[in-house]
Amino acid sequence: MDPETVGRVQAVLAAAETLSKASDALRKNAGPRETDPIWPIIHAFAYRYVDPRDEERRKERGPFAPMLELPDGVFPLRLRDVADEELEAWAKHAQELSHPAARARLHDLLWERCRQPRPDERARAAIDAYLVLATLPEWQTHERAEGLDRALALAREVNDKDRQTRVITQIVDTAIDWLHPERLQPPGLTMILFGALARLPRE
Repeated sequence: MDPETVGRVQAVLAAAETLSKASDALRKNAGPRETDPIWPIIHAFAYRYVDPRDEERRKERGPFAPMLELPDGVFPLRLRDVADEELEAWAKHAQELSHPAARARLHDLLWERCRQPRPDERARAAIDAYLVLATLPEWQTHERAEGLDRALALAREVNDKDRQTRVITQIVDTAIDWLHPERLQPPGLTMILFGALARLPRE
């Protein structure tokens, strides 16, 4: 992306609290798909994280599903159907954007599509970004919890013991913080964190 477009994305992310809201805000002011380089970012931010407990949907869609799935079409495209041109744009944007939510999503999508070379490096970059995102109080707590859930799964997938330990530590610290009476979060959020830990294999 050109510097102006990078600035547009960074400004929207600074004001947003979820990736879906960032995608919506960018789409409202986007130009034609054929000429505006913002569209690959809009697509990447629009995917929904599929809860690991939803086994049927996970089996069909993987960890990321389109925001809309209607009889006459989907938005964005299912991840397996994304063209190489858009994957190349995601790879470039993952290096250009600094916000951890953007970096986590882009690297994670590229990992899922086994983007060469070294797709495992995409997974590790996503984990690191999810860990930073977990510490941002301005970002929605639900998305931060899902990010830690995803980060732990990624660390297991690439068998990165160091990152797995770091993610577990962050999950425990976050759960303790959210259970504090002055910062108490809805039970469903801490259950996402506890669920991530519960899915760890027992040794």
